[in-house]
This record gives sequence, structure tokens and C-alpha cells, in this order.
Amino acid sequence: MKAAGNIGCPCSNVTSTLSSDSDERNFCTTHKNETGVQQIKIGGTCLPFSYGSSRCYQHDLINDPICHVDNEEGDTIVPAFCFRPWCFVDVDKCKRDSTERVFLSSYFPSAKVYYSYSTCNSTDEDWWAHENSQILGGISISASVPTYQVPVMYKSLDGEPLNTVGSEYYDNSIGYEGVYPDYIKNVISVSNGDILNVSYTYR
Repeated sequence: MKAAGNIGCPCSNVTSTLSSDSDERNFCTTHKNETGVQQIKIGGTCLPFSYGSSRCYQHDLINDPICHVDNEEGDTIVPAFCFRPWCFVDVDKCKRDSTERVFLSSYFPSAKVYYSYSTCNSTDEDWWAHENSQILGGISISASVPTYQVPVMYKSLDGEPLNTVGSEYYDNSIGYEGVYPDYIKNVISVSNGDILNVSYTYR
């Protein structure tokens, strides 16, 4: 690993980008009592403006609270991505002069900064495994239903499917049945807690 990234896709200094991207709502204080920028993902970690800049480094191990373990019993496992070096890069240069894997950061969407693990001879697999387990973080979804249609989305009364929209459509105490609700129930069952529940209401 080269400290500043591989040839053709070197690490970039995005400190000025992150600091100018921040307004008063996004300024925060890091765990080192320094002024930083709030990332928008779940948890909203306050990160220093120098986060990810200039060199291949274990930036998350230093800055992400999930990577900090203060556990006398030693039964807390630090996520593998914490130990992977990476850095922000110039996406245009990397695409033009290298074959490195480059991704747009979801932490700072308005800043449009790109990062790479491969330029640091590292792997992004652990990071994506962590991301995929944290996508929604246990949300509840409210769905507005414009109408219903047997057999995909409908209500029943006394065990008989209702073929037309009546007062039952506006009664949220009567649940929906059909292919769509069954499909969503199956999605919830395999979401590993990402989706807690879905409630339906009339338009």
C-alpha cells in the first residue's frame, strides 16, 4: 500500500470541500472536541473536516464511534471495515488513469466526494457488508393506497373480498389482503429488522 494511494488514483485532500459544504446546521463537535461536519447516515457521527483526506488510513477506526470499544469483558466485536484503509480520491482522474473501484460517499451527498479502498490495496467488501446491514435501521413505513383490486390489494368483509370501493376503504381498522400485502410481509420477514412494519391508509 502506498500512503497516498496507487498511481493513477491518488488520495485527495477534501478538507476544504467538507468545511465549505457545511452550514450552521451541519457543524458539530467531534469526540476530540474539534469542529467537524455531521454525516447524514444513521447515527449522524460528527467527523473532522480532514476525514478521509490525503492518505490511505484506517479513518473509521479513528473517527467512527462504532469502531471504539470500551468493554472490559471483551465481548464486543469491532466491525471488520474499521480496520480497512481507504481515502477520498479524484473520481475523474481515477476513471481516466486507473482501474480502481471508486464510490460516491453517501455521508456527504451535497459535497459529491468519492472514496476508494482499492487504491489503498484494501477491500470494500467489509464496508458494504456493514452498509447492507444498516440500510434502514428499523423503520416503519406508511403506505397510501389509492384503491384496491382483487386479488392483488383488497379488503374482505365477513370473509368475502370486496370488489368495489365502499366505506371500508376509509376504515383503517380493516386490514388489506392480497398479493401485494403478502409480498410486503415476506420482505419484512427477511429484512433482519431493517423494516419493522408497514401500515396502510386510504389516499
